[in-house]
Order: sequence, then C-alpha cells, then structure tokens
Amino acid sequence: MPVEVNGDTVYGDDVEHDIAVKAVHNAVVGKHRGGLTVENDDPEPVITLSPVVDRVTEGETLTWRMSVDAPTAVDIYQPVRVLPVTEGTELSTKDVDPQWLQDTYGDAPDPERPLSDANLWVWLNIPPRSTSVDFAVPTVRDQAAEPTESIRLALTDRNAEPLPDRPVLTGTALDKP
Repeated sequence: MPVEVNGDTVYGDDVEHDIAVKAVHNAVVGKHRGGLTVENDDPEPVITLSPVVDRVTEGETLTWRMSVDAPTAVDIYQPVRVLPVTEGTELSTKDVDPQWLQDTYGDAPDPERPLSDANLWVWLNIPPRSTSVDFAVPTVRDQAAEPTESIRLALTDRNAEPLPDRPVLTGTALDKP
C-alpha cells in the first residue's frame, strides 16, 4: 500500500502511518502491526521573549510577547518564570490583581510576599499558524506610598531553570502620580 508524503518547510510533529494485518487462511504473520513514521525534518522555531509594555504606573498592565520566528503546524509550549529581582524592590503578591494570581497560578495574595516567592511559573502556548502570544501581569493601584517596584521574567527549561542563552527581562511599576 503506497503512502504519499507531502513535504513542507513547517515545523511539526512526526506523522505515523500504522498498518495491521491479519492471517486469514493458510498464512503466517510474523508481526501483525507495523507502520511507517515520517519524521519532521524542519528546524524548531527560535523562541524569544520581548517587552511590549515594561514600564507602567501601578494599576496598569505589564506585558511581554513570546514569539517564534516562523509559524508552526503544532502548538509550541514554553515555560516562563518570575525570578527574584537583583536590585530594588520586587513586586509582591499584593501588587498584582488577586483574581489573576488565583486564576493563573492558583495562588493567593496573602500572606504578602515577593512574586518570585509565589513560584510563578507559567507555560505559554503559541497555537499552530500563529507567531506570538502575550503574557500580561495586571498590577493594582493602592494607597501606599511605595518605591519603584520590579519584576524579572525568563524563558526557562522544563525544570524552571532560566535558559542560559536568553535574556532575563525586567518590568517596572511606578507609584501612582
């Protein structure tokens, strides 16, 4: 039985064509199942994370965009993690929308702690034929006089470790005017 393989230059999954046979009469079958796998030979897309809006006044939304350099035929999942800030004050669990924190991470704002201590780690998804998805962090306006606060984001491997060849990005939330 011939199998037609249409080639393309779009990254995707391997394609399996399974066959099964049955010995009906006076025949011996060594293996009743087999098939053909057409391996994807297109390179994985390059994934980047870049700022869209990385400096806001509290009450506004910080936004980053995860992109691939070319559309794919499959979902692309990539983890992004909030890391501790290296300078200044970090956004806390009380500085972001509590519903967003609950819905996105299953976490509560209390007790108040730095966002990185809330272990915020999300798998972003770029659907097939798309080239980007946005990651938004909605901040909340409060009455407290605060210093400028920051958040750091990194693309990570599957163990939540930052990818060594990718930049760590910073977002800043300014106190209300």
